[in-house]
Amino acid sequence: MIIAWKCYLVLIFLLCPVTVIAQLTDTYAIMKKYHETINYDRQIAIKTFHSKSVVETALFKQKYHIETWLGASGNYRTNKRVGGLTSSAGMNSDSMWTCDIFGNVHVFAAGENKGIDLFPGVTLTNDSSSNAMDSSDFTYDGIKSINGVDCYRVVKIDKISKYRIVYLIDTSTYLALGTILQNNIIDTYIIISDYRYVDGLPTPFKYTKIDNITGDTVTATISDMEYDISIDSSLFNPPPDAGDNFIFANGKYAENIPIHYRDGHIYLEVMIDGKTYSFLLDTGTGISIIDPKLAEDLGVEITGSIPLTALSSQVHIALGNMPAISLPGLEFNAQTIGVYDFDFASEHGIRYDFSGVFGYNLLSRLITKIDYANEYVSFYHS
Repeated sequence: MIIAWKCYLVLIFLLCPVTVIAQLTDTYAIMKKYHETINYDRQIAIKTFHSKSVVETALFKQKYHIETWLGASGNYRTNKRVGGLTSSAGMNSDSMWTCDIFGNVHVFAAGENKGIDLFPGVTLTNDSSSNAMDSSDFTYDGIKSINGVDCYRVVKIDKISKYRIVYLIDTSTYLALGTILQNNIIDTYIIISDYRYVDGLPTPFKYTKIDNITGDTVTATISDMEYDISIDSSLFNPPPDAGDNFIFANGKYAENIPIHYRDGHIYLEVMIDGKTYSFLLDTGTGISIIDPKLAEDLGVEITGSIPLTALSSQVHIALGNMPAISLPGLEFNAQTIGVYDFDFASEHGIRYDFSGVFGYNLLSRLITKIDYANEYVSFYHS
């Protein structure tokens, strides 16, 4: 049977409160207690689930909404909404797919990727084993305190991948209060809390991940969880692709468009509503951006905001609808654009004398060729 709720399987020890007389030291005694407490047979019999959650990051002040479905055959779909924009990813029996916030759909052969990041930093893999202990080694590793509560440390090592997970199980209640995901580079800590019963099964409604690399704390708070619900199988199919967002004058390519290479950055001239503006070319910026003055001149109406990585910085930008942008031999359709003051560019050694950033959403469907020596850029259909 497919373990339907495995989007949180890395956090599998969800245990009901029980009374214990003394602490256990035998690994398999702890696991037996766990199985008895959570009604393990009922857990692995779950075929489908649907959940909604809000994810917030402390360091970068990001907030986004996640909605996830898992089907009876291991099919899944996850929608991620940030501001007014939604991206999604999923898998059905034929393929895996992703759809970014601009409607670009990418389809991969089934099995090309084994998992999806449903909780930041935690990957779901569709293991249909009915007993995790058959495919993993478990070892008791003493007692560790979490927020003043003593927990059993139970180390799980997958016999095939050798991946290590340390489960921290309350010695009194047998609820899992945390996990440590271990690899050769760094340990990732996840604190589990706010247990509630869903269809008689104890389910944590809050996960807090501590990223030891960035120092960020990521918190996922679940608002809704449903087990064994009916899900239309078409939900797991990729959505229609948005199609090309550009037109070539000759139908195939636009070559040798002049650029200016200065201080390690590329600038090009664009045409908007019959006027010429200087834009910075930056494929690392997720969405193209214009400054507030240009937005005002063009009458751009603000429709929302999103967090964004731009010029190697985490910023929050406003969103609006941009008129068509033209280059010699190439025109981009009207589409969503970011609006942000570029004063922060000077912090990165970039001279602020441009009106916008030419970003990923305009370039994602194109092959871009840059001739640095002669200062030209050429675009081809991907």
